[in-house]
Amino acid sequence: MTEKSRNLQQIEVKGFKSIAELKLSLENINILIGANGAGKTNLISLFTFLSHLSQGKLRNYVETEGGAERFFHFGTKHTDRMMFDLSVGMNGYHVEFSPNFDDDSLVFNQEYCTITTSHREFNLYPKKGESGFVSGESADSHAVKSYSDASHLFHTVCGVCQFF
Repeated sequence: MTEKSRNLQQIEVKGFKSIAELKLSLENINILIGANGAGKTNLISLFTFLSHLSQGKLRNYVETEGGAERFFHFGTKHTDRMMFDLSVGMNGYHVEFSPNFDDDSLVFNQEYCTITTSHREFNLYPKKGESGFVSGESADSHAVKSYSDASHLFHTVCGVCQFF
C-alpha cells in the first residue's frame, strides 16, 4: 500500500451545516481559501464530527453542540437527510442520517463500507446512536467484524482534528 492510498482522496457531503452539497477531491496538502461565510469552518468541523463518530462519542458530541438540528443544512425544516461518503485508497465509507425529533439526536439511516475490488456494500449496524464501525460486532463482512483497527480509516482521515 502506498502512502497516497492511505490518505483521504475524496469526500462527498450533503446537508451538513452550511454545505448543501459538496464533492471534493483531496491531495496530500490542501488549502482552503474563501470569503467570510463561505463554509471553510464548517468543512473543517466535518472532520471533528467524523472523529467523534469514529470514537463512539457522536451522540454526546451532538448533544453538547446543541442537538441534531444544528448539523443539518439550514436546520431540519429545510433538510431531512445528511450524507457523507469518504474514499481512502481502496476503502470507502458511507453514512446517512436523519433527525430524531423526539430527542434532537441523529438516526443512522444507512451505514456501510466498500472496497474498490467489489461492487458490494458491507453494511454496518449502528447501536444506540453510535457507528457500527466502533464495535465492529455487527457487519455484513467478516473482514469488517474482525478488523482490529476498524477505526483506522477515521483516525487517518480525522487526524487533522488533533490540531484544534
